Amino acid sequence: MLTINDIQAGKSYACKFKIKTLLDKSGEPTEVISENNEIKDYESFGVIQQRDLENKLLAIIDQKTNIKFIVDFDSVWDVDTVEWIQD
Repeated sequence: MLTINDIQAGKSYACKFKIKTLLDKSGEPTEVISENNEIKDYESFGVIQQRDLENKLLAIIDQKTNIKFIVDFDSVWDVDTVEWIQD
């Protein structure tokens, strides 16, 4: 099992993550503010776009919504390499 510290520059990685974020009434993350939205826990899987070792943060692109989240190292698990396949 890989950790955040095992990540090597120039390679692609993905992970599962959990973050508190704005969710719509169906429980999906949203960037649209509405009175029906709530801030709740959201768990998903995404590709790590950037790593900030100094602040222990990751920029992760959620594969379900394509939204970029900033997530702390302690809120990610199941880090693994990504194998890109072209159609």
